Amino acid sequence: MSQYKCVFIDWHNTLSTSLFWDQTLARSAAHEHRYARLRASLFDVNQSLIVPWMRGSLSTEAVIEVVADHTVLEVDFVMAEFVSSCQRMTLVSPVIPDLIAALRERGCLVVIATDNMDSFLRWTAPAMNLTDMVDGMLCSAAIGALKTEQDTTRNLFFSAHLPRRSPRLHSSGPCKSVLGLER
Repeated sequence: MSQYKCVFIDWHNTLSTSLFWDQTLARSAAHEHRYARLRASLFDVNQSLIVPWMRGSLSTEAVIEVVADHTVLEVDFVMAEFVSSCQRMTLVSPVIPDLIAALRERGCLVVIATDNMDSFLRWTAPAMNLTDMVDGMLCSAAIGALKTEQDTTRNLFFSAHLPRRSPRLHSSGPCKSVLGLER
């Protein structure tokens, strides 16, 4: 039995270093210039969209529309490539599933806790079968708060999930309520 009852693991730069459009456009010489334009538009010119998107205030579709308009690229192309890159994200190492399984075998719940966009739950998690690998997922876009956000008495990201006493983080099946699917 593990001394820890639950371990929260971050996604970005911990479990994965994959980036939007990285698995598709960045690997194609013909699309290298588009990749650079898309990344600059999202993370430089329109960086003010990132935090609201991670809080769930903006949808992927709304953000992609702004980026496509700014880069003068077809919305359908930008969206398709974005979704494809989300679905092709990879873990930092092929041994990650075994390491997580070892923690779970010791009786420890393993939860991905990520400041991330709605795209993580919509395309990345299903494509990578993450719900089979972990006991739950906390995603800022589904929760409506980033991991570091507090009100006067509690952490807004973790507080709804830490006090639960059940053997799992939810009662309606693996990852369902933690994923925020009932919203």
